[in-house]
Amino acid sequence: MTAAILVTGLWPVPAPRARVTQLTHGGRLNTNVLGVQGGRILYSSSDERLVGQFWSISTEGGEPRRERMPFLNQEYQAWLWMAPPGVILIGSQAVSTPSSASRGELWLAGFDGSKPRRIGEAAGDSLYSVSPDLKTLLRSSKEGLFVRPVDGGPERRVARVDWNTPSYTFWHPSAERIGFLVLKDGPNKVWEVKPDGTGMRPLLPQFQAEQYAANWSPDGKRLYFVSHGELYVLGSRRWLGWMRRPQPQRLTAGSVSYHRPSEDPTDPRLIYAVGELAGGEAMKLNKLTGLFEPYLGGLSGDCLDYSPDGQWIAYVSFPGLELWKCRRDGSDKVLLEDGLVTYMPRWSPDGKRLAFAAVRKGVWADPHRIFTIPAAGGKAEPVKGASGPGFDPNWSPDGKKLVFAPLEDTVPKQDRHVSIVDLETGRVQMVPGSENMFSARWSPDGKQFVALPSQPVGPAIYDFETQHWAGVNAKFFGFPTWSKDSKYVYGMLSFPVRLARIEVATRKLEEIRSIKEFGLTGTMAAGVSWTPDGEPVVLANQSIQEIYRLDVER
Repeated sequence: MTAAILVTGLWPVPAPRARVTQLTHGGRLNTNVLGVQGGRILYSSSDERLVGQFWSISTEGGEPRRERMPFLNQEYQAWLWMAPPGVILIGSQAVSTPSSASRGELWLAGFDGSKPRRIGEAAGDSLYSVSPDLKTLLRSSKEGLFVRPVDGGPERRVARVDWNTPSYTFWHPSAERIGFLVLKDGPNKVWEVKPDGTGMRPLLPQFQAEQYAANWSPDGKRLYFVSHGELYVLGSRRWLGWMRRPQPQRLTAGSVSYHRPSEDPTDPRLIYAVGELAGGEAMKLNKLTGLFEPYLGGLSGDCLDYSPDGQWIAYVSFPGLELWKCRRDGSDKVLLEDGLVTYMPRWSPDGKRLAFAAVRKGVWADPHRIFTIPAAGGKAEPVKGASGPGFDPNWSPDGKKLVFAPLEDTVPKQDRHVSIVDLETGRVQMVPGSENMFSARWSPDGKQFVALPSQPVGPAIYDFETQHWAGVNAKFFGFPTWSKDSKYVYGMLSFPVRLARIEVATRKLEEIRSIKEFGLTGTMAAGVSWTPDGEPVVLANQSIQEIYRLDVER
């Protein structure tokens, strides 16, 4: 008898299997949060002609149905925040206002939009969720987690968390635990805290890869989360294998990248989630016509960089994130590295090597590091002396050095600065005054470089002779690229998206053109590259988001 108990207690828990069914087709979703109730799934539309509209579809699929929400401002964009089954929490704001500066509206209503009540303003720099008993509103901002009564009243801080951007939050059905994300000195991790601020701890301490888009099941017995686009579940102990500590089990594998899952309130075997098939199309702005045109045969590639002779282009495939090169007309595509997840390749001045940032495939917990590879192909090698975290490398004009900086959230504060490594000796030196800066770019004349601060206050230009930084008033300016004569820095402004350049001598910002024809995407963020002729290249978003149902056999 004892032996039987031990056998059942130590028996391996069978892995769950999931059958995936696509429910929407051309759903044009505008949220990763779904409402599920009474055999229907509620979502909001991303079609600009349908701003503020909500739709639902049967959990069995079929035609979507418009759901009327007449209490919403029809000129506002609207979306769902996390709420318990049977109710919806809606946030809305003006479409034309940058999200960080806007003040919108918060509404609580029945699943069908009945009995709506406005419960306050929605700050553009905050995220929201409501407790299971509908009494407490939780706000997440860069300063931490805050709660207040839904019906109004003073707000109090639950926890101070070191964030650059606010975290999505989710409540345990008992209302005794709050889940959130921590991004600090490594990949995203899912944590929890009690509403009184005590008991803060990681929820998945043994799971080393990134974790995000988490959600508890309606009965609180299962924790769902996403890691690198795949859905996982952490269940409670079962009679078979009851002596084993529950481990996260993967539910999906394939080309679809999933977002926050929601378990059916009436059937734990059914899970719904938004899934995305990522894709893009390279588009180049024609200087003569002023119009964007498909480039390189509609290549789905990002982070383009041109060889010194202009005959080859290095790029990162999207969404594969592998390092490739092709000729300037898009022909003769060559895969240079398929064992690394790569970012921002840069040709050496002599055209013989490429420098880039990468992590090894499958080793998701590691930070990006700097590698070089022969331009003709071969083995990627870490840069001597720059063995620690590093990102977005850039060559000195003589090809003897690289300038780089780590991604801010992957290293301790004392390591967040710009460094220069001598490629011959491996000696690394810190650039004075470069704390919390990244994406450094050496000017072609070798006299300056530009870098971006971690806060969106505008880039700064460093002069090697004076060893002085000069800031530029260009908020939300990114992806800097020098002109050949070192007189200008080109880049992209966000909120809204515009191409722009900075005149270095005067620090004057000049807007070149807005991009409204299509949405943008990219490997880590939507950016811009520039051809040798000074024409901008962007990656038009061709990704498709749909709602999927997972039928799980446990």
